[in-house]
Amino acid sequence: MKHTQHGAHHDIDAMTLTAEQRRSVYDELGYLIFRNVFTPADIALLRSTTQQLVQAAAGLAVSNERYLVAALEDSPAHAVRRIYNTPSAHPLLQAATSDPRVLDLLADIIGPNIELHHGKINLKPRSREAQFDWHQDFAFFPHTNFDFIAVMLALDAATPENGCLTVIPGSHKRGPMQHIFAVDGAYSSRLADPSALGSEIDWVDLPMGAGDIELHHCNLLHSSRANRTDTARTAMVTHYRAADNMQLGGFQGHHGYGQVVRGEAPGRVRLQEGSYFLPTMAMRPPVAASSEGQP
Repeated sequence: MKHTQHGAHHDIDAMTLTAEQRRSVYDELGYLIFRNVFTPADIALLRSTTQQLVQAAAGLAVSNERYLVAALEDSPAHAVRRIYNTPSAHPLLQAATSDPRVLDLLADIIGPNIELHHGKINLKPRSREAQFDWHQDFAFFPHTNFDFIAVMLALDAATPENGCLTVIPGSHKRGPMQHIFAVDGAYSSRLADPSALGSEIDWVDLPMGAGDIELHHCNLLHSSRANRTDTARTAMVTHYRAADNMQLGGFQGHHGYGQVVRGEAPGRVRLQEGSYFLPTMAMRPPVAASSEGQP
């Protein structure tokens, strides 16, 4: 993983680690980065498919069940900020969510039985709206245990300048934190206790190259700044869970109780010991894709 913290540079490619070492690093940091998982040819096809979907939304100024749009800076025009439910949008995207290269990495962390929860493509047009405040994914998708993982496949190079992911390593160990939700066309949230972010010196940017994969724990605090460049920063983000992990509320995903993509549904549920905040959003009925609060 290549990141910057306290002025130091580290480069640990999780592809070079054994499964046991990957689990150890993941347990400690709450995230892993795997370099060059998808080939340049793979990425070219995924970019082309994404561009086709973006072109289909040309002129769209109001978000809908497929697209979230954002106003561009210094322009009356809008651009696509997110494409929802990407596994259903194109066969190539569906295949990418169940690619063995991805599932092999996940199996090392959450075991052999894996379910797809939902997928999306996040784009970063030059817009103040295309940023994500600090949050934990668990707040949007509370489950019976913490084997719920977000997997980000970079379709473009991600840098601090164009809005790469920023994380607080080890923050997942604190467990779920209380979030305050607002509805403003899409769910947004903020931490109830901003002091949980600590000092900015502990925040870590995660630059990625096209074809790299980052995966992180559902309780890892993470965010991303707006794109301040004219360089694209597009990423395919897919959420998976262990098949014995049941959702308690919030956005239910595009596959109901989950779509098994490896192994089998075990017919049982695993409960995490402890008592945790149940987000206010979880008390509401599942929201439509157009208002899904996916970070």
